[in-house]
Amino acid sequence: EAHAHQNDAREHHAEAVENVNVHPHDHNNNEDVADMILDKEHISEDFGELYEEKDIKKLDLDEQLFLWFKAHDWDENDEMDGLELLKALSHDHNYHHPEEPDMDDHEIINSVDQDQHTPAANRQRLRRTTKIVDKILADNDTDDDGIITFSEFVAAFRAGNMDGLKVKKT
Repeated sequence: EAHAHQNDAREHHAEAVENVNVHPHDHNNNEDVADMILDKEHISEDFGELYEEKDIKKLDLDEQLFLWFKAHDWDENDEMDGLELLKALSHDHNYHHPEEPDMDDHEIINSVDQDQHTPAANRQRLRRTTKIVDKILADNDTDDDGIITFSEFVAAFRAGNMDGLKVKKT
């Protein structure tokens, strides 16, 4: 039953990622990895079919960390490698588009500033995200096996190692 629940959560998360530009929302306050992980609106987007909003609001820190980690552990091996971290941080970028209705010199589609999706902007974002992933692994992979276990992830979060890692250029 738990495995089926996890598969349902993963399928819902994949759909949310695929449809992110269909129903964009603003997570403009999520400037670093720690903010992103604790974003209850993001959790609601990813798990809203499984949890009611009132339940999501009651989640404690460990439950939030667990949900974020499990949602991004794509191969379901209870570990996150660099590619999973990159995907998790890159997909979440799509939740960070503020509405800019007064801008006339470029196109706004579905409340998303299209200038943020130029090839140059995408390359810059990939370089920034790759540096974040490298830092997370270098600083928190305590056994140097190239992956972050859930216990390493929790220890890194509690130590403040996710603070200050800017996923969004400010």
